[in-house]
Amino acid sequence: MVLALFALDLQPALGEVVQVDAIVAESESGSATLRWRGVDRAEGARAWFQATTAGPAEVCVADRCLTLQVGAAAPACANGAPADDGRCTESPVRGQPVRGVDAAACFDDAWPRVVDGVLLFCDKGGKVDSAVDLETGERWALPASARSPVSVGDALWLGGDAPLEYAPRSRRSVSTAWPTTLQALVRPDTSSWLLALLQWHALPLPDAAPVGAAGAVIWTERKLDDDVIIGLPEGRAALGGGLGNQRRPVAHGSRVAWFDERGARGGGPAVVVADLGSGERRAWAADSGFLGPLALDAERACWEDRSRLRGGEGGIEIRCSDGRVASGAADLLSPSLGGGWLAWHQGKQVHVARLTAPSP
Repeated sequence: MVLALFALDLQPALGEVVQVDAIVAESESGSATLRWRGVDRAEGARAWFQATTAGPAEVCVADRCLTLQVGAAAPACANGAPADDGRCTESPVRGQPVRGVDAAACFDDAWPRVVDGVLLFCDKGGKVDSAVDLETGERWALPASARSPVSVGDALWLGGDAPLEYAPRSRRSVSTAWPTTLQALVRPDTSSWLLALLQWHALPLPDAAPVGAAGAVIWTERKLDDDVIIGLPEGRAALGGGLGNQRRPVAHGSRVAWFDERGARGGGPAVVVADLGSGERRAWAADSGFLGPLALDAERACWEDRSRLRGGEGGIEIRCSDGRVASGAADLLSPSLGGGWLAWHQGKQVHVARLTAPSP
């Protein structure tokens, strides 16, 4: 069974050859011949389509199809220039420190983080327990604290003795034993999302919480190489589909991103973003070292980049898929995105930069 279908470019130029990958349930991989339609060449779960006529073109395998828009405009970059070979020209980002927030105060070094334009941070005891509105500067205490909250779209799940799902922007909270994005995937006869993972024989890495996106659960699983696994009611499959390690998946809406050791063109390390709704999958070369968290929103992915550090030309930077780059005298770590803001840790400070204008 084909669980998902991805194309490396949904808007190819005339003459461009597009790679299309079918994600096949592990229980059936290698056991059946896939019937492709609308492609020029196919080898197993991978096919290639050459765009020769402008307009929509449909590519199908089994009962799943993608529509490619041949000759459509290239995706916009931060500086307005079109993407070149999947990359944008650099657009510098300058951030400002948030006063009174210590980047080193949390037990979990992925926090503080921004969620829907609100910075969540640790004020006392090393747990995430406080918030500041980046637009107004207003501060308040959270209704509960957590060592490592789980992001749930524009909310977060605060576990513990009395777990809550909390929306920082509206300050509304709901008592729930597990995040709703995962709860929606649990069968009625199970009592927790951990049991839901068991039905896929899942063995997620202990330091990487599963994430939910568009009716699926995604997690990192230890194998000969670490794999990013997608679990759906129909079965489970590896999203990476290649050699090397894939790790640290994050989700935003229907979009999922992860680090792939060999995901770039030519086989180098990359950040991969896949849209489970549209079927588009893109990769950006990224010398992240698999060390820091990955940030994702509806428009971009951002990550720690160590290319200048390894080349002896500077420190760790924050780079984004739309060409934005933040750099400074100290290393920049732990990027997060939310509500049009980008945040990162710089020394003991948290710096923030607005990427999109506020809504009227």
